[in-house]
Amino acid sequence: MAVDGSSDIQRVRDATDLVALIGEHVALRPKGREHVGVCPFHDDHSPSMAVVTHKGNAFYKCHACGAGGDVFDFVQNYHKMDFAEALRFLADRAGITLTPLSKRAAHDSESHGPSRSDLREAAGRAAAFYQRVLRHPDQGQLGRRILEDRAIGDEAAEAFMLGLAPDKWDGLLEVIQKNKLSIDLFVQAGLLKPRRNDDGHYDTFRNRIIFPICNEVGQPIAFGARIINPEDEPKYLNSPETPIFHKSRTLYGLHLAKRSIIDSGTAIVTEGYTDVIACHQAGLKNVVATLGTALTREHAQILGKFCHTVVLLFDGDDAGQRAADRGIEVFFREPIDVKVCTLPDNLDPDDLLRQEDGAERFNQAIAGAQDAIRYKLRRFDRALKDQTGLSARQRTLETFLRELHTLGLDSVSGVRRHLIFDQLADLMGVSAREIENAMPRTPVHSHAPSETAELTGRTTSEEEDGSPAPLPSAPTNLSRARRQAEHDLLALLIFDPTLGRHLIQLENDGPCRLTDLVTEEQFADPAARLVAGEVFERVESDQVFSVQELLAALDHPSARELAAALYFRGESHMDGKTTITPAELYQEAGRALLRAIEREAYHAEMDEKRRTPDSASNPEVLQQLLDLRKKQGHMAAAIGSGLRS
Repeated sequence: MAVDGSSDIQRVRDATDLVALIGEHVALRPKGREHVGVCPFHDDHSPSMAVVTHKGNAFYKCHACGAGGDVFDFVQNYHKMDFAEALRFLADRAGITLTPLSKRAAHDSESHGPSRSDLREAAGRAAAFYQRVLRHPDQGQLGRRILEDRAIGDEAAEAFMLGLAPDKWDGLLEVIQKNKLSIDLFVQAGLLKPRRNDDGHYDTFRNRIIFPICNEVGQPIAFGARIINPEDEPKYLNSPETPIFHKSRTLYGLHLAKRSIIDSGTAIVTEGYTDVIACHQAGLKNVVATLGTALTREHAQILGKFCHTVVLLFDGDDAGQRAADRGIEVFFREPIDVKVCTLPDNLDPDDLLRQEDGAERFNQAIAGAQDAIRYKLRRFDRALKDQTGLSARQRTLETFLRELHTLGLDSVSGVRRHLIFDQLADLMGVSAREIENAMPRTPVHSHAPSETAELTGRTTSEEEDGSPAPLPSAPTNLSRARRQAEHDLLALLIFDPTLGRHLIQLENDGPCRLTDLVTEEQFADPAARLVAGEVFERVESDQVFSVQELLAALDHPSARELAAALYFRGESHMDGKTTITPAELYQEAGRALLRAIEREAYHAEMDEKRRTPDSASNPEVLQQLLDLRKKQGHMAAAIGSGLRS
């Protein structure tokens, strides 16, 4: 989607603090001149991502998975937005009014079916409709009274965008038809359903309180709906899963809770919408809810980017016990501390916080939350005390060990696993080695691979239409030395563009500018060729540019990732160089690339001559081959050390 006025892009980029932006989604800490944090684009267990803002640059780069780019790249990849959505989001965030969008792009995606942005727009329109109904003097009266009875104030209702579905079959449908919107789009968004025998459509949600479910930037992507009439079933009705909504990867209220989660280092996970709202109203902002599921690995991976501790706030009934078991499984399989908390008198947060001392009792319960494995061990201890005979106690232990094995104890790191064995040994009055030897040895089938790609934007089958085509493969005969020479030269120019003003001193031809000696077309690595095109254009016109400007000019994500990586490569080449000046380093890099190009041209020429018919019987060709081999020997002797030799 295009914008009229390219200055909008630069205004938004200049107004966006990249550290603050990424810090809203990932916990960052200063490290030297940079900030570092765990990378949200792969399953990162240690800080692999650097955010650079010095020297007029502003970009991020993961040294593990290669993800990198500027403010727009981060928003597009993290939130699965197209560029126009990312621009609007960042403009709204910065309080910038954009130039009106071109009408040309309004129907760009029609031939490809609804895109993610189409589905988000449909959900946003529906959320606005439900909110209008709730605020309507007559239609919303009953809904407002129900919220008042639940002690949900106007401010909370506004923050969580609560709404009301009218008591009719075609309330939303009428609005869609009146505005001539695509009915099929709202069907695919789960907001309309087709009638039998293709006889039109009807609203999915009717006569219910509506709880919009938002993504991390606060855009509605799905809905939860609670009954008003006690005779209706089910009590809660949720949107179906769609390309933009997956229950196992979505947490209710996260867009409002993540800042507090980052600040506190702890996320509290409850079971329901109203529990989250009640906690936020009471000033407890680091609270989210799962959507009818237990805590999943995907949930843990999302929360792990913000905090190191998750507290599961579940009922003490059987469902709560099963949720605790699922929490233990997450504890075993993800590097995050999981605790379990049961509120006093088995109250839910909503009921407890309405009491006079509810907030104080709530905080005390959270402070006393037990590590998930300790919670499990307490239950085992109670079961063990109920057994009097030795055989019964042994069977109880074996059953418990099988449960731990099934939940994934084998995947726990050595230190943590030994601590668990020590606790079991204390309970049983035996050695930890005996407990470990009693563990089942059969392998446990691993769970389906975590769908981290959905979070990273690094998918293959799920990418939106319009994604850039993959770059062509590098030539099969591209040597490591040639690729290294290309990357080294670009790395120095990206880190310090002023080096491009220096001349390259050659033995026979004298000093020359780099762009007079080599062109971007001579770069064999496709991504490096794209980067070289932008860098050489600026070197030729004697421009001093920032990495941010370079990334903005590169259209292909592979080229942007390479450019960001090469900045750090250039920085490492420059650091600690006391015996050679940057200009000398640059000249040597230029000469190394010229040698690599010449060497590969020689090999190609020799291969061509070898393929020439009757070359072996042609004395002239034989002499040429001998001359080439001699030339190759002289060249090998003349090649210098280069940057990494």
